[in-house]
Amino acid sequence: MIRNEREFDKIFALTKASFPESERRTYAEQKKLLTDPHYRLITETNSSNQIIAFLAAWEFPLFRFVEYIAVNPAMRGSGAGRKIMVTYTGES
Repeated sequence: MIRNEREFDKIFALTKASFPESERRTYAEQKKLLTDPHYRLITETNSSNQIIAFLAAWEFPLFRFVEYIAVNPAMRGSGAGRKIMVTYTGES
């Protein structure tokens, strides 16, 4: 869960580093989704409590849809993406 605007800014920066412009929303569009009860952002942090990965999903009564999963480029291959995905699917 996003606790403050600074966390959102870090997630958005990771989105920009991970996806081409044609596959992502603008900052304002993405931030507006935080008010949608069906939209959820989950983060993975390192031992210094820095966001190293995130998962963005839509959750409805009959299905859940993972829209984005991204890992900090410096942390790719570390298992952070797998960990966040396993945690999320384990909630089903």
